[in-house]
Amino acid sequence: MKHCIFTIICHAMVVLTVLAVGDTTGVVYTVAKMQVDYLPPLHIPRSGHHVMYVNGELVVMGGHTSGFVPTRTAEYLVNNTWNVMNMVYDHDFGMVMRLSSGEVLLAGGVEKELGVGQTYGIEKYVPATHSFSGFASMDQKRAMATGAEISGGRVVIAGNWYREDYIECFDGKLKSDSVKHVTRQRVYPYVLRSAPDDVMVLGTNDSYGGCDACTTVDCLKGEPLEVPLLGQWWPRVMVPTTENYQIGDESKGEYHYLIPAISPEGQMALIRIRGKQFELLPMACPIPKQSPWSDITYGNLLIDRKAGRAYLLGFGEDTRLYVAAVDYAQADTGKGAPLTLYYSEPVENNWKDFSSALTPQGDIVITGGHMGSNFEPVTTALRLHVSEKEVAPSGWMNMFWVAMVFVLALAAVVLWGGKHDMSNDDKPNQQEQKEALDDKQLMQSISELMEQKYLYLQSDLKLQDVAKALGVSTTKVSRCIKAESNTSFIQFINRYRVEHAQQMMLSQPDAKLTTVSMESGFANETSFFRVFKAITGHTPKEWLASQ
Repeated sequence: MKHCIFTIICHAMVVLTVLAVGDTTGVVYTVAKMQVDYLPPLHIPRSGHHVMYVNGELVVMGGHTSGFVPTRTAEYLVNNTWNVMNMVYDHDFGMVMRLSSGEVLLAGGVEKELGVGQTYGIEKYVPATHSFSGFASMDQKRAMATGAEISGGRVVIAGNWYREDYIECFDGKLKSDSVKHVTRQRVYPYVLRSAPDDVMVLGTNDSYGGCDACTTVDCLKGEPLEVPLLGQWWPRVMVPTTENYQIGDESKGEYHYLIPAISPEGQMALIRIRGKQFELLPMACPIPKQSPWSDITYGNLLIDRKAGRAYLLGFGEDTRLYVAAVDYAQADTGKGAPLTLYYSEPVENNWKDFSSALTPQGDIVITGGHMGSNFEPVTTALRLHVSEKEVAPSGWMNMFWVAMVFVLALAAVVLWGGKHDMSNDDKPNQQEQKEALDDKQLMQSISELMEQKYLYLQSDLKLQDVAKALGVSTTKVSRCIKAESNTSFIQFINRYRVEHAQQMMLSQPDAKLTTVSMESGFANETSFFRVFKAITGHTPKEWLASQ
């Protein structure tokens, strides 16, 4: 027994160290609690939209509203009031990008409700008049496309959803032509300018929802590039716009970017691109995957070029928001880029797929998103205060030191607090036997909740929900699942979700993977592909082809 307790203490010290420093190499990252302010709610619930500051005003554009129905509207915030504007076309999951003229170009998007189809339409937003005007069409119908402006005011566009993909070039006035095949069909690819009149197109998610490593980078000019790094670190799919990732000064010929990437094991990192050279950004420590309260799922990336910081936004099942702030400007000092992990108090919604923008003051605004289903978008708008780099020690770190003192004191009591008969201590006592029996009975009840009431189909299912349904504590449920299945709560739930998705793909082979992921309880497709690959070793398309 004493040996067992000593082992537990050792593990506890390691865990506390990891939570405090991010790894066990002695490299400490800063932890700071961030202030979160609620902005006035949007007039229209929306997801699949875009948000950016235009002419000093916060503007949200397009997306879909309640019922998964596209909304042909936009809103801008002035004097703490949202003002609704009408657009010419629907741009749900469309392309939105800022032009060098100061206007905003919008193109494509899904054709109708439920994320079905694609569209041609191109329009501009003119901030001076708060007006939209439709004036052109793309050569290809597109949804989930991305673009980048090159010399002469031309715009290169790539990416499509459930439709063939080409690189096309829009002259900025009226005419758009498909100019080049791509080696891989992609959804929301990164379209990054690499020269005044050239771009690179890269990404891992294909046009039909499949996700797999892709080391090939398409170029507007010349042959594709082969980048082995992209076989080890997959660019994270999101809603990319060039300005969100640019760290160089194009006026000086610096076509430099940071993009988020994820390893097959789920570790996040940043890839630095300079011209056509790719490398991992040197960092002082890994990007943390957990907080003391929850695993962290990262999404959007924002760049503050003035501060030399990259912000990777995340959320936890604990309803806290997280921001991993990486001081990329200090990456080449020999110690790697320092990292600050900001966390919030729990917020009112445990929502996903929000859109984000950097404020002129260097803080972050997030808007819209949904509550685990595209049928339930929200009106929430928040401001996250991350611009102040000098942060006070957080309560999290204070808790670490209190806990460490407690663990050391417990170790002293166990090791020197008295003499015991080791042969008796190593035998399971009646209490341990009772706990083991209780765990088996509780596990049976948990399994019944999943297999008879299908709780795992709730995308926002929390540990607290299961505990409440069974009338026991969250600690007891968590410990039971770990003891009986050797997995965490979320891993346990995800196995049920993957099995449900497999059954659905076999019984409904024509079902879209978007539908499969949503009806299997996953919060979004990115989570579905990542979890499916981690559990089965295959993408959904690969698995289905093997059956």
